[in-house]
Amino acid sequence: MNNYPYPDGKITLAQAVDFISEAIYPNQDKAKKRVRQRVADAASGRKKNPADKRWLNGNKFEPKPFFKWAANETGWSRLRACPDLPLPTPRTDVPTEGVQANSQVGDVDVFVTNMPDDDVQRMQIESRRQNRKLKQTEDEVRALKVDLDAANRKLQKFKSPGRPRKKT
Repeated sequence: MNNYPYPDGKITLAQAVDFISEAIYPNQDKAKKRVRQRVADAASGRKKNPADKRWLNGNKFEPKPFFKWAANETGWSRLRACPDLPLPTPRTDVPTEGVQANSQVGDVDVFVTNMPDDDVQRMQIESRRQNRKLKQTEDEVRALKVDLDAANRKLQKFKSPGRPRKKT
């Protein structure tokens, strides 16, 4: 994966497009045009993941919000693997027993907090964690049902009696 070539401060859209096109679509014709068009589409509001319109005006901008947006774009998540890419630092809370400390590991801030001694509180924390996993699974199932319904509608359209069938 390519190293981020602009470590000092603000960048232009042209620099960001050059980097993304080389990192995501290496050696492909019209890669810069594809990247530029996706940014423009997102800035126009035609996309689910909107981009900031100020990125299009030709001025320099802060790279962190831009690359945070870009790394969340479909098919561009590989950007997160680029060394030195300016992405916002995620915060992680890690429960431990008997220790409270703050530290930084690479580009990730780690905040260590006490785990409760009370069994009831531990069970509540574990229950919340399981509920989050269950909700995530339910969301995935809902999305799969929507996809299945759409596929079934297409299939019914294809099988509709309006089409003459070949007799064999």
